[in-house]
Amino acid sequence: MVEYSDIDFIIAVDSIYYEEVMNERIKIAESLGTLLSAFTGEHVGEPRLLICLCEPELLHVDLKFVSI
Repeated sequence: MVEYSDIDFIIAVDSIYYEEVMNERIKIAESLGTLLSAFTGEHVGEPRLLICLCEPELLHVDLKFVSI
């Protein structure tokens, strides 16, 4: 069992690159490890959120992308 079952990240992105990063967020999530599934948080009113399920241990990772 992993020490954490849920990890939340807030990723601050320069506004110049925000649209580009938002278009690449699945690839960004894939670069962090084995990505089983990912979907946006629009159903909870947060389109900036990418909700991910990762392996090898099942781990719920939230990536929230904010423009600065």
